[in-house]
Amino acid sequence: MVTETTAYLQQAIELRPLRVDCFRLLAEVQGSLGRFGDAKAVIQKAVVHFEQELLVHNKLGLTKQRSASIFHQLATSLLSLSLGQEALPILELALRCLPSHPTILADRVVASVMAGNVMQATQHLASLQRTHPQHPDSSRLKRMIQGKQQQQSMRRG
Repeated sequence: MVTETTAYLQQAIELRPLRVDCFRLLAEVQGSLGRFGDAKAVIQKAVVHFEQELLVHNKLGLTKQRSASIFHQLATSLLSLSLGQEALPILELALRCLPSHPTILADRVVASVMAGNVMQATQHLASLQRTHPQHPDSSRLKRMIQGKQQQQSMRRG
């Protein structure tokens, strides 16, 4: 059943390569099977495709907001699989389209924490707080960073 679903989603991608949700669903199925490498490959394929379409050629004529949304959706697929390191460059692509979008900035903090880069996460949080001082997730993100710092210091000690 799962292999049939995977095959159908791969067909859907071939038929409708501009449907970001097909890429996301296929990555989710692969991740649910524990095939994180395959899930990552699906998202990376989508990123390459959309990067060419949206940022290089702008063939689709989409707004910067829609383009950012596509990259953000792909990045959140990786975040849901706890692949923060892999999500970071995709979030940067989204931020090239919308440099101060609060949700994308917040997810960049989460991705940095998942990747284990506390210093980078702290810098990203500072960037979020500069552009959006009243962001509702600031406290949660700060606690997330502190938790990762404690976890890392316990491993060292």
